Amino acid sequence: MLGKVTVRNVRGEAIDKELNLRRRGVSYSILFYAAWCPFSSKFRPIFEALSTMFPQIYHFAVEESSAMPRYGVHGFPAILLVNETTMALIQLHILMSIIKTVLEKSTSTILEEGKRGETHGKN
Repeated sequence: MLGKVTVRNVRGEAIDKELNLRRRGVSYSILFYAAWCPFSSKFRPIFEALSTMFPQIYHFAVEESSAMPRYGVHGFPAILLVNETTMALIQLHILMSIIKTVLEKSTSTILEEGKRGETHGKN
């Protein structure tokens, strides 16, 4: 069984093989990236963090592979989300929107918790 918490760097053929199995109850998050791409470089640490935040999902990273067109990937970075019945491709502009939303929610949650902590400290 593959580790779930860390991102595994694999070749496109390994992704094909893994997705052909599509085990019941298993979800995958696959980052397609290019080492030369500045957007990929900036997104990679975020993808690593997501693997820690969602350990129940298998996380893979595939660098420039001939498998990309089979999954509709035509640019970097892109994430393919897969479960036993569905595949969803998320391209860069959508990724940036998701990141912005997550950061805004995380920031507002941290600020809200801080306010509650200050209130509790005064009583």
